[in-house]
Amino acid sequence: MSQQRVQFDDVKRAWMQIAFSGGNPTLDAIHKRIGYGSRSTIHKLRLKLLDELQERGVEILPARLPEALVPIIEEFWGHAIAQAGEAFSAERKEYQRDLEEGRAVRSEQQARITTLETELEQEKALTSELRQLATNLEREQERHQNLLRDAHAKISSLETTIQKNNEIHAMEMARLTQGFEHEQKEWKRDRNHLVNERDEAVNRAKFEIERADRNADLWLLEMDAERQAGKRLAESLRENINRLEQELHLTRQREQGLAQRNGKMEDRLYGTQEKLDELQAGYNAALEEGKQAANAYEKKIVELERTVSDLLARVAELQADKTDNSDQGTE
Repeated sequence: MSQQRVQFDDVKRAWMQIAFSGGNPTLDAIHKRIGYGSRSTIHKLRLKLLDELQERGVEILPARLPEALVPIIEEFWGHAIAQAGEAFSAERKEYQRDLEEGRAVRSEQQARITTLETELEQEKALTSELRQLATNLEREQERHQNLLRDAHAKISSLETTIQKNNEIHAMEMARLTQGFEHEQKEWKRDRNHLVNERDEAVNRAKFEIERADRNADLWLLEMDAERQAGKRLAESLRENINRLEQELHLTRQREQGLAQRNGKMEDRLYGTQEKLDELQAGYNAALEEGKQAANAYEKKIVELERTVSDLLARVAELQADKTDNSDQGTE
């Protein structure tokens, strides 16, 4: 059920009843006399009544009064007007004081609102900066992850290349070793064969010379008859010796050729080893580069985490200041 609305006549009737009974028609007294209505409405209507009392005086009283009561009422009315004026002045001063205090409070609240809006803008800017920093951190982390992925892929490729080169080197070493062993066996067989032939020729020559020495006497007796045969035999022996010397010379040349081929094979082995060393050095350099990139990425992550921690601490300080200001405003 809605509350009954207070009218001006209700306030004027209650004021007169309280004043005629010798009481002080204050706001509380009038509100108590009426028994209903809003105190703010009664206060406005009471101020309006006091203004009319100041302007019209007794004219606001009923027109028909006994003549004998007029002097008494006028005297009482004068005292009431004076008392009402004093109450009105006091209440107006109190109203002005409350109004000034309200303006001061409003100004203070407006300053607090401005401060809170500034802090809110700072917090929004800080939040935006923090989000941008987080985005940059994610991008930087993704970039370093891509670098690490590329480094791992490069290292894996180098390891695969080195493994293939090791396999090729092992196969080449096996092939060269097998060829070298085969050539060495062939050389040893040819050398032994030539040595055997040389030994046989030398033995035959020795045998012929010894036989010639044994038959020297016989040859001397048969010198004339056998002179030509001896000459032919000597020439034949000299030819055999020359042939053996040539064969020995050829054998030595083949030995030198085999030695040169052996040196070339060793040079090829050394070249393959140097290539393997170069690949190993490249692998070590790539691995070191990957480690340095990983270390740089970890340092960057630590710096970004430190920056985020500082920003979060700053946000916490702003929130604490905001809470303190709210508590002061409540007090």
